[in-house]
Amino acid sequence: MNGPILTAATLAIAFSLAAPQSMQAAEGAQAAPEILRRISASRIAVISDGDFLARTYGTAELAPRNAGYRDLLTIMSPARDKIVTGSIPVSNSVTSAPEILALSEDGQTAFVTERLGERPKGGNRISDLPPGRRLFAVDLSDDAALRLSDTVEIEAFPEALSLSPDGESVAVVSNTPEASFVQIVAYRDGRFSRLARFDLADLGVRGSKPAPRGGVTSTNVHWHPSGRFLAVNINTQNRVAFFEVTGANDAPILRPWGNVVEVGADPFVGRFTPDGRHYLTANWAGTSPPRTWRAVFRRHHRRSASSGSPIPRHRHNRLATISSAVPRPASPPRASPSVRTASSSPPSICAAQPSRRALPASTATPASRF
Repeated sequence: MNGPILTAATLAIAFSLAAPQSMQAAEGAQAAPEILRRISASRIAVISDGDFLARTYGTAELAPRNAGYRDLLTIMSPARDKIVTGSIPVSNSVTSAPEILALSEDGQTAFVTERLGERPKGGNRISDLPPGRRLFAVDLSDDAALRLSDTVEIEAFPEALSLSPDGESVAVVSNTPEASFVQIVAYRDGRFSRLARFDLADLGVRGSKPAPRGGVTSTNVHWHPSGRFLAVNINTQNRVAFFEVTGANDAPILRPWGNVVEVGADPFVGRFTPDGRHYLTANWAGTSPPRTWRAVFRRHHRRSASSGSPIPRHRHNRLATISSAVPRPASPPRASPSVRTASSSPPSICAAQPSRRALPASTATPASRF
């Protein structure tokens, strides 16, 4: 199962992904819903937030305890007209950007982080949920018997994660009340090792607003295809910052790479293109046009005296803006139609591993934030 990993929009699957335990016991080979038969993927991973119902976005009330929902990671492996499924409890939260799930390139490991932690005893509202602080690695080598490989504690309120191209480092952004952090965690042989933390303020990304972190909030992190750079979306400042990663995997060093680029309002998520020449981001809270994609790239080069080949001067520029036909969402501004269409089960985020061909990455519509 080789090939790049896609982060896809939430699928309208015909069965509940965060079903009560009595239903989850019936895992194994099931008839594949029609939508899954049309997907060219060898494996689909879905995380579902058992604390949230669709109405939770409006009422702030968590799912009834007697409903039996749980936070789950579910793996679906289509095989002809059947689908093999397996689930494992993994804490997660749909209050973050849809960037908290990633699969390794070989499809053998899933990485999940939690923006909000597990529901405490007596907790009935969103405000009762503690800050999330964990990053999980799950062994997917046996679809029907998923196994938690390792867990590492990270800074509170993680928003997004990204797996390096070599699969040996996981980058995570967190927004604590005091600071916005980029963290790089080494991962080898099924285990996390050293974690390096970098305060964005120390890297030159600062804010002066009378708000937590000076108004700096990072909502996305993404590795460059070379594995040498990271892009971080600062959605509260409408900017994207770029960083170079040097040093050994167990002792990385992060430093600014070129200039910070101003983009559209609320650049919630983003992706490098496969060739690494461009970075694409979307403005979620734009006013006119309602939705735009913006491309950022390196344009200025100097020539090497020895080889004559171009060397980047690390100058990033906003290249182009593309308007979409998607209408602006109704209040609340970040309510996600893809995760609010059904009131009977919790919302989900999924990722798929293609089985035949490489496709460009895409993202799910962001869920509401609290």
